[in-house]
Amino acid sequence: MTSPQNVTPGPNPPQFDSLDANTQFVTVQIGGNDVGFFDILVHCFTPNPNGTPCQDQFVQGGNDQISNRITATAPKVATVLQGIHTHSPDAQVLVVTYLAILPETGPGCYAQLPFAPGDVPYLRAKEKEMNAMLAQQAAANNATFIDAYTASIGHDACQPPCRRWVEPLAPRFPGGACAPEPRRDDRHGGGGARRAAARQPRGLPASGRSPLHRVVRASPSGRTLLRA
Repeated sequence: MTSPQNVTPGPNPPQFDSLDANTQFVTVQIGGNDVGFFDILVHCFTPNPNGTPCQDQFVQGGNDQISNRITATAPKVATVLQGIHTHSPDAQVLVVTYLAILPETGPGCYAQLPFAPGDVPYLRAKEKEMNAMLAQQAAANNATFIDAYTASIGHDACQPPCRRWVEPLAPRFPGGACAPEPRRDDRHGGGGARRAAARQPRGLPASGRSPLHRVVRASPSGRTLLRA
């Protein structure tokens, strides 16, 4: 947020450089890099679907390394939110959760996401733990919490391409056109995405996608998206 980012063809300037006293609306999705999403994938993808190799790697002697990382990331998220308020004191700040990567129940989809089925409940719980931390920090730092996870249930990386909002490592149905999906109430009580949309602050653009997609596409003057 405060230093240049070394990306191609970058570097990108510090993200806080996009903020000023005229900024009215800021959306934030952060924490994944600090927790080490990529490192978790490297250690948890496995050629052997038996057992719980991921949990065995990260939980030893009752010490959960991923939970420790989430706890250590919380004050960093707080610092970012406080920094946004300092740079843009009149801005409405939204903290957006991560989308559901795995199905809400069941053993996952080993062919598309090679996590051992025994590890899926653990990894699902860690993502929920991460999102719960974001909710706590939003509440503690005068930001609005956007629960994109709940809206994305049923649109995880194990779903067909017309339904999923997260791409798997090995798509089951690569390419091809998608037929429009009929509108319907979902099994979680009457349309989770529509309920999440109803909870959005005024000013977010409407679309048929999840709250995260709506936030990312909101980029008129005075609105800023920060990601890390």
